[in-house]
Amino acid sequence: MRTAAAAAAAALAVAACGGSSTPLNGPNTSSQFSACLAAPAAKPDGWPQAKRPPKVVAPRLLEGHRTTGSVAIYPGDNVKAFLKQQQIGRVVAMFELCIDETGTPRKIEILKSSCMKEYDDLITTTMSAWRYSPYQVDGEAVPICTAVNFIYNQN
Repeated sequence: MRTAAAAAAAALAVAACGGSSTPLNGPNTSSQFSACLAAPAAKPDGWPQAKRPPKVVAPRLLEGHRTTGSVAIYPGDNVKAFLKQQQIGRVVAMFELCIDETGTPRKIEILKSSCMKEYDDLITTTMSAWRYSPYQVDGEAVPICTAVNFIYNQN
């Protein structure tokens, strides 16, 4: 018997892979989730018009520049209930983050979805509020891009 929280979670959890908006609550829930996990990463769009193209940096190089925001982004109760119902213990997502010369995020793109739209949206919204000190090369602030991984383990 499904609890109200699990039913709400199943109703709200939506596959984000390939732009699908099929709810993950039908008879093929496990296969839809598996298909989403196996889907190739989306090809990111080009950098918006800027003075210069962004420099790609390793995530660890940018981490020390964050002045606002935390990487600890936990899914909401609906997503947690869905994961418990489906006996999914680990969720992984990867995002591309590009910041401008001032340290403001200008592009956040899903490279590998968590396969739950609600969680992907929460990550995107939270990342958009992050702020960084300008990343400098040869004493000049430059736009940069990096990949950010999110791993959520549910016991």
